[in-house]
Order: sequence, then C-alpha cells, then structure tokens
Amino acid sequence: MSNSVRDNMSKEDIVSEIKLSIGADIKKEYTYLLVEGSDDIKFWRGITSEKVLIFESFSGKNGIKEIVEEFFDTNPQVIGIRDKDYESKVIHNRIYYYDYCCMEMMFICSTDAFNSIYTEYYDGEIPVNELKEKILHQLKILSHIRKLNETKDWGIKINGISINSAFNRETKELVIDTIITKLNEMNRNFFIHKPEERQCLDDLLMNESTTNELLNITQGHDFLKLFSTYCMKDQGNSISDINISASLRCSYRKSDFEKSLLYFKLVEHEERYKLKIVS
Repeated sequence: MSNSVRDNMSKEDIVSEIKLSIGADIKKEYTYLLVEGSDDIKFWRGITSEKVLIFESFSGKNGIKEIVEEFFDTNPQVIGIRDKDYESKVIHNRIYYYDYCCMEMMFICSTDAFNSIYTEYYDGEIPVNELKEKILHQLKILSHIRKLNETKDWGIKINGISINSAFNRETKELVIDTIITKLNEMNRNFFIHKPEERQCLDDLLMNESTTNELLNITQGHDFLKLFSTYCMKDQGNSISDINISASLRCSYRKSDFEKSLLYFKLVEHEERYKLKIVS
C-alpha cells in the first residue's frame, strides 16, 4: 500500500478530512503531512511510509502554519514541512524546514544529485563544483534582495525579473545593473528614491559570503533558471528549468535525504511519538 495524497483541497476540506481520519485511526499510527505544493508532493510520495497521508496546503507555507497552529496545535500526528526561505527561528515545533533555503537547495547541496543534472544538461567547460559556486555567487544580489524584501518589508515586486535577460553571454555573468534597472522599472524607482536601502544592499554585496551562507539565502528556482541559462546550446535552444527541476528531484535519492538535517528531525519525531514517517 502506498501513502495517500490529497491535493487541491480547501482549508475546510483539509481540516475536516484530517479530523475524520484521526477519529478513525484508533491505534494512532498515521501521520498527516502538510506541504506547500505539487513538487513537494512528488518528492514526499517517494520518501514517506504507507502510514503517511500527504496534504497540499490551500495557501502555501502560510496555510501550513494556519492549519497546524489553529486546528491541531497539540496533536503530534499532524506536521508541516516547508521551505525555510528567510525565517530565522522555528515558527512551530511541528513545522519543519528543508535544509538550506528551500527544497530545491537541499537537493542541489547533494553532490550526487547535482552531478546528475550537470552531466545530463551541461556541456560547457566549467567543472561541476566551480559551476555550482559560480551560480551561487552570481545570484548573490538577487538572493540578498529577496531576503531584504522579506525581512525588511520593502514590499517590492521581484518575480518579473528575467534571469535570462540579465545574463551576458559573452562574459558569462549576471549583470547587476540590469537587475537593478529592471527592479526600478517595476517598483517606481525604488532604489533611486530609497538610497539607504540601496546602500544596505551594496554593503552586503561587498562582503564575502561562504557557500553555506549562499545556500541559505538562494532561492532554488533562481538557481535552476540560471543553471538552465548556462546549459543553453550554441543555437540558442533553451532547456526548461522546470524539466531540470524534475530531473533534480528524481536524482535526489533516499540515501541522500538520510544525510540531511530534516531527516534526523523527522526520525526524532517518529521515535518520540511512535510513528512511521520516513524510517
């Protein structure tokens, strides 16, 4: 028997089904796992035991928090797993974070998983570890902007930025000025009218960042979009970052997951409450 998946449900439907299932679970042996989206479901379906019911949140990470906190605050059978993004602390003792910034970055930090997509898609001359480091550092400006936007409540639009358009194919570099110009166009000249915010960003860019620091602030979708740009063929044919993401997810094995901090936290939860989630 495989684990069960519930997707595209309303908040009321999710809460109702979990309550009904808990009521029928006399032995208290099932875990009810809330995740952010369909990609999370695809990953967890292959990792969790048959004693896990997986629910897609009705509203991303905020929906996970709302359901766990408001309806199942003291029930250890109901847990959430979400991207850490830029949270600096635990928001609930039964909502767990992927290692690093998000699920994709947890996959990317696995040497074997990243080597798999590198071998499959990249035919350039940059060695695999050097390419990973290069992409992380190229994205440093965008990663810091995303973090500052969330932690400092800047309220600017970022998702319209095209990494492909900001990439200089001759120098193989992401052009900072192009990103800032586009952000200003999208946000009423934010960095022109807010010199203190621009200075805050410039100060961060001047500081050296370790690989671990960059893994914790880099969005996986940004990384895969830039990686796909590096993988673009001479004829200009692009490789979809969505396809690369699917390949990365397939390349990340259970043995890779068993090295993660998230795995150990889930095993600890299993042992404490006599559940069977991943072990």
